[in-house]
Amino acid sequence: MLTIVPTPLGNLGDITLRALGAMSAADVVLCEDTRVSKRLFALLYERYEDLVRANLVPNSTESSAKESGGNKLNEAGGNSNARLDSGAESSANVANARANTQTSARHTLNPANKQFISLHSHNASDFFTRLSGESDTPNDSNSQNNSSNPNNPNNTNNLTDFFAQNVIYISDAGMPSICDPGAALVAFARAQGIAYDVLPGACALSLAYTFSGVESNAFIFGGFLAQKREARRAQILHLIDSDMPIIAYESPHRLLESLADFALLAPTSHIFAIKEMTKLHQKSFYGTPESLLNELKNANIQGEWALVIIASKAKSLRLDENDILNLTLPTKTTAKLLAKLHDKDAKQIYKELIEQTQGAQNEQIKQENENPNRARQAQKHAPNQNRATNTTKAKHKGK
Repeated sequence: MLTIVPTPLGNLGDITLRALGAMSAADVVLCEDTRVSKRLFALLYERYEDLVRANLVPNSTESSAKESGGNKLNEAGGNSNARLDSGAESSANVANARANTQTSARHTLNPANKQFISLHSHNASDFFTRLSGESDTPNDSNSQNNSSNPNNPNNTNNLTDFFAQNVIYISDAGMPSICDPGAALVAFARAQGIAYDVLPGACALSLAYTFSGVESNAFIFGGFLAQKREARRAQILHLIDSDMPIIAYESPHRLLESLADFALLAPTSHIFAIKEMTKLHQKSFYGTPESLLNELKNANIQGEWALVIIASKAKSLRLDENDILNLTLPTKTTAKLLAKLHDKDAKQIYKELIEQTQGAQNEQIKQENENPNRARQAQKHAPNQNRATNTTKAKHKGK
């Protein structure tokens, strides 16, 4: 049985009883970083192990497998957890759970009793291949070595045997499958006919949206903004081409650069920015991209950030041809923007841009060959901008 388990964003008190039940019952823990996950288990062990020993947490993994058939919930709610509409049945379930001391005796949050296996974007494909029996083992360098354990997933290529154990997947923080390999794992389980369940819990995406107070029936989730400026600007232009709010994640190392890009591309937008949600140093800001940039450039911006951008396509995207040509963007993106601006065919504009660039480069090479000394002197005193690019822009604006 596979269970996808959300973990707290930063406050241990946000862990759910169902998550504790699944984590305590787990034989195998698939996770992004084994060091982070072992530390989380250790902290939960210190705080909540007494609840586990007293059978006060639901055994989510086993009850879900028995009652829901994995990924399909039954009409009563999917497992033996206490439910709002269960009434006397809920009390009976709790009594049965407390009586079932034999089953829960082995349940613990102690990380020493768990098998931790690293599953991340760099090894997911290889892991699935090995787990399917197409390679030797699903082992990796971060796995806990325990070759004497017959239940060790590194000792078997049998997919059924592996998931006959209580297997859970947790991300470093928050809800799995959002910007992490959890989605690939669920897709793999579904394709292989492996029963799985997903527990609800903390999610930075929904928490940031609720914090923002934005009123909308829909929004766009952009994930993490691109690291490189050119790709990030193209991404922002794509995202703001809608009247819906945008939610995106950003690291402290690129926050100011991203705000500067929003100030350039969507100056009239408003951004709700929040860092370290649920943690001790949680703090939020609101304003235009430029005002936030001025406020944060001298502030402590350490921590993970979530941005909620309210941008109107009609109000924000006020770029003329010169603005577009001066942006560092892929040629295809530039062509698409110019096509919208002039109501022309993007393919034709793209072809013209390529031809003009090649023509400018050929002209430059010709001049340098005819008079090398003059070309070097001109290049020495020319502006820092690429002359071929400037020539291309000038020719296109003349059309």
